[in-house]
Amino acid sequence: MHILKPLKSTYIIIKSLKYTFLFFPILLFGQERRGVYLDSLSYQQYVQQDFKGVLQTNEIAIKEGIQNYFLPFRAGIVYYLKENYAAAIPHFEAAFKLFPNDELLNEYLYFSYLFSGQEEKAHALAFDFTPPLKTKIGWKAASINQISFSGGFLQNTNQPQNLPTFLNLSGTTLYGESSFYSDLKFGAINVNLRPTERISTVLGVQHFQSNPILNYKSDLNDKSFQATNTQFQGNIANVYAHTSGLQIGLSAAYYRNKSPLLSVIFDDTTEEVSQVFTSTSKWSSSFSLSKRYKYLEPRLNLSASNLRQSLKFQPELEVFYYPLGNLNFYGASSVALNPDALGFQSLVQQKIGFKVLKSLWINLQGGTGNHQNYIGESGFLTLNTYDRIQKSAGIDFNFYQPKFSIQLGYEWQERQGTFYRFLLNQPTEILPYTYPNHFFKSTFTCKL
Repeated sequence: MHILKPLKSTYIIIKSLKYTFLFFPILLFGQERRGVYLDSLSYQQYVQQDFKGVLQTNEIAIKEGIQNYFLPFRAGIVYYLKENYAAAIPHFEAAFKLFPNDELLNEYLYFSYLFSGQEEKAHALAFDFTPPLKTKIGWKAASINQISFSGGFLQNTNQPQNLPTFLNLSGTTLYGESSFYSDLKFGAINVNLRPTERISTVLGVQHFQSNPILNYKSDLNDKSFQATNTQFQGNIANVYAHTSGLQIGLSAAYYRNKSPLLSVIFDDTTEEVSQVFTSTSKWSSSFSLSKRYKYLEPRLNLSASNLRQSLKFQPELEVFYYPLGNLNFYGASSVALNPDALGFQSLVQQKIGFKVLKSLWINLQGGTGNHQNYIGESGFLTLNTYDRIQKSAGIDFNFYQPKFSIQLGYEWQERQGTFYRFLLNQPTEILPYTYPNHFFKSTFTCKL
C-alpha cells in the first residue's frame, strides 16, 4: 500500500507565511491579528515536531472561530503521519473549503480517503484533479476499473455409507431416501465499472457444478444415482455516492438451476426407481443505504427474493468499523433476519481484517444461524444451498500489489442434511444430520 509522505513542497507552503511577516508590516487588530499569531505558533510547533501542540493550536482556532488555511492543513498532516487517516480527513476538508485548488492538499485528502476505506469519495475527488495530479497519483478515468477471476472447490464426506446409524431402516419402514450433496466446483468473473464520477457498477457471472448422490433404500432396492447439478448466476450492482456522504446501492441477481430428483413408481410387487431433472429460475434484488462517519460506517440492507416458494424479504444491519482510522485493522458485524418456513431466523456474522506485512492482509470471518438462502454482498453472495449452512468460519490471505491482487481462502461450514423415512400408516419422518464442508477458493484481480 502506497503511503504519501510529507513532500518538500509541504514545508515550503508552511514556511512561506514566516516571510510574509517581513515584507508586509501591516497593523493587524482583533481576530485577524489573533489568527496570524496562532498560525505563527502552529508553524513553530510543526518545525519543532511538537505535533501535540499543533493539534491544540488548531483546536483553539476552531473554538475562537478563526479560519486559517494552514492551521487545519498542518493538523491533518500530523494525523496523516500517524496513519490515522480517518482523523486527518476532517482537517484536510476544512482546509479544502478555504483553498480547494491546492494540489498538495488535494493529494493528501485523496490518499486519506483511499487509505481509510472510502474509495468512492477518493474517486469523486480525483475526478476533477488536473491531468498532472491524476498522473502523479496513478488515477485513470477508465470505464472498466478492474476484472476479477475466482474459482474454487468444496469437499466433504457426505456419502450414503457415512450416514449416522440412527438413520438405518427399521422394520416398519416402506423406504427411505436422501440426496447427498458432496463435492462442488465453481468459477466466477466480476467486472468493475465507473460510468460516472459518483456511480460504480459491478457485473458478475458465476457457475457452480456439483455431483450429488441420490440414494434410495427399501426391502426391494438399495440404489444410488450419481447425478449432476448445475447453477448459473448473474449479478449487477450499482452504488451512488451522494455529495452528503450517503451511499445508495441497488442490485439484482438471476439464478438458473438444473437439479436431479428421485422418481419412484410402485406396483404390488415391484418398484421402479429413476432420476428426473428439474429446472428453476429465481431472482433477488437488494437495496442498501450507508454513511461513513469517522471510524464507523453503518449500513442497512433490504433484500427480496423468490428463492423459496413465495416472495420473502430479508432485512440486515451491518456496522463496519476502523478503530485505527486506517485499513491496518478493521471489522464488520452484522445481524440478518433470514426468513424460513418457521418465520424469521437470525444470522449473526463477524469479520475482522488486519495487516501483517507490507502487502499482506488477513481476514477472519464466522457466522452462526440459518444461512440458507441468505443474500449478502448485494446478491453476489447467495447461499441458496440445498443443505442448510448452520455455522461457518474462514480465513482469507490477501496479497496486494499496485496492479493486481491475489486472495487465497478457506472456509469451514457445518451443514444439515435430511433423510426422509416413509413408514407404514405413520407420518413421514424427517431426520436431520450434520456434516462438515471444506471450501477452498482463490481470486485474482487485475486493476486496469
